[in-house]
Amino acid sequence: QKQTMMATATVATGGKQAPISSKDMRDLLQKLIHKPKCKNEALMKAIKSLLSDYSLTTADLAIMWETYAVEKNIERLTVNGVDPFRQWLKIRQSVGTNVLGKRSINMTSIGDTVTPKKPNVVSLTGRSGNDFLSPITTNTTVTQSPSSARVSMSPAPPLKYNARTNSGKVEAQLNPELEHVDSSSSSNLARFVFSEMNMKEKRVGCANLAKIAAAERDRVMELGHEILAREDLEYTQCNIPSSGTVVTFGKVCNEASSGKMNLASVMLEGPTGATVQLDFAGLNPVLFPGQVIAVEGKNPTGRKLHVERFWEGVTAKVTEQPTTDDVSMIVAVGPYTDKGLDFAPLGDLLNGEVAKFKPNVLVLMGPFCNCDPVLELDDGEMLRVDYENIFAQKVAVALEEALASCPQTQVILVPSLDDPFGSTVYPQPPFTSRTSGKAALELLKSEGLEYSMKMGDLGLPKSDRLHVTSNPSTFSLQQQAVANVEQENDFTVSLTSFDISFLLNKESICKVPSDRMLKLAESMLAQRSMFPLIGETVSETPAVDYTEYARYSLPEEMPNLIILPSKLKTFCKVGPSSGSVILNPGKLLGFGSGGTYAKVSIRNGQVKADIVRI
Repeated sequence: QKQTMMATATVATGGKQAPISSKDMRDLLQKLIHKPKCKNEALMKAIKSLLSDYSLTTADLAIMWETYAVEKNIERLTVNGVDPFRQWLKIRQSVGTNVLGKRSINMTSIGDTVTPKKPNVVSLTGRSGNDFLSPITTNTTVTQSPSSARVSMSPAPPLKYNARTNSGKVEAQLNPELEHVDSSSSSNLARFVFSEMNMKEKRVGCANLAKIAAAERDRVMELGHEILAREDLEYTQCNIPSSGTVVTFGKVCNEASSGKMNLASVMLEGPTGATVQLDFAGLNPVLFPGQVIAVEGKNPTGRKLHVERFWEGVTAKVTEQPTTDDVSMIVAVGPYTDKGLDFAPLGDLLNGEVAKFKPNVLVLMGPFCNCDPVLELDDGEMLRVDYENIFAQKVAVALEEALASCPQTQVILVPSLDDPFGSTVYPQPPFTSRTSGKAALELLKSEGLEYSMKMGDLGLPKSDRLHVTSNPSTFSLQQQAVANVEQENDFTVSLTSFDISFLLNKESICKVPSDRMLKLAESMLAQRSMFPLIGETVSETPAVDYTEYARYSLPEEMPNLIILPSKLKTFCKVGPSSGSVILNPGKLLGFGSGGTYAKVSIRNGQVKADIVRI
């Protein structure tokens, strides 16, 4: 309803930028200059100019600024910094498009052209039969299409994506001297072995505070005692005064009630709930709220511990070479369309690189349907399309065709918290086909609508080469020749579609001269968790079921490949502490223009990776 109201408001203004509320402007200024108000008239004018010149919302500009600030290592926007930021926006082709502006939507089926006009019938037909449209206007009816051919919901793709000139450019590489695996000669993967998640649908607030506190205490105790055992240390409660050197462990907290944690506000909360302030004078730690660490130092008063040494969790190193045969892989992360329903980037990926490379493994991570479900037809009529039907017609059909054209390819689908269907709580269970309530189905029947797909069904093709997994998840690769033999050194992959790198970069204390993102990723791995952040001052945190921390923990043996997609700069490097290959393939669509995907080959335990422009 909120999306529909916003869309209607945009159409009513003829596609012009809607007025900016004072709250949105305050939030934007907080991101740009770290203050809710700007007394510099020249700077304020420049900020408003960026919004109007590029037709951006305040939220979009804030996201782009955070990405720019990380790349350029800039703390806040200044008058002198506006022009370089503007040039960066121009280079990134980050001008937003108004998906509800006046434009024609060509709904063309194979061999037919359907031009909906009032009061004619409007229908979208999928591979399994009719799909459903929910008209915004009350005088519009929806009935079965007279044609059984699939109807495309495809407006012309955004000009920015079509106008890209850097397609095929390699943005980053790992082991460039190696050759990619020839998929035609490599073994077919018979199956995947996923980590056992056994997850059920979660709801926000399903666990009470007592259960969350108990789970956090268990997590701190488990990791803390492992640090002590590995380093052969003896534990002392953190708030007990001592004249000598003591060792303790606990969870990093922010002493301040709001704002980002800094070295002056770092607290340690022990497993019993006791706290002590930490003084890292002379040291250069990597810290973030929720991190479990052990420290050694002097605590004469019991209120401030002067840290002399510290341990950032437990890092397990990849030790054995995997025995998996040559494997080729392509990894792509949504969005797969620029809010409209063209899905051109997904089509270019599947019909281009996937069809040519024919990888053994194709990993597609959400969001899949971040598009606006409200369409404006040629005659001005507004229609809303069910997200599940968009997925069924645009994603599921494309996957079915890809599976048919690439018989040796195994496909993995990973959900995202940004998708409008599925669970909204992290960790996420796999996609499931959901059926709407009985009352809704009866209503459809009473309206005389025929249907062959259940409402809420994602229409996923039935194939033993399609694997729908959880977010996050870990799986290993086994070859056909040894599929029935248990192996201890398979090539393992852990991944999550949530942008934990962006959140870690925003909330952490990390003053390293280079490879900041690699260092943050290694600190996360030392926590043996795909979501180690927790704290009241951590902003933009999704709904997380902290009682299920075991479900988003890393396996005891460090994975060979860890995929951490992010809007930040792409990279693929080997972690010096873990030995794991850490990959950020980027997004397939970035700010409306072409993004990147990863092309990976695994040969004799070595990983070659190229991050390529779509």
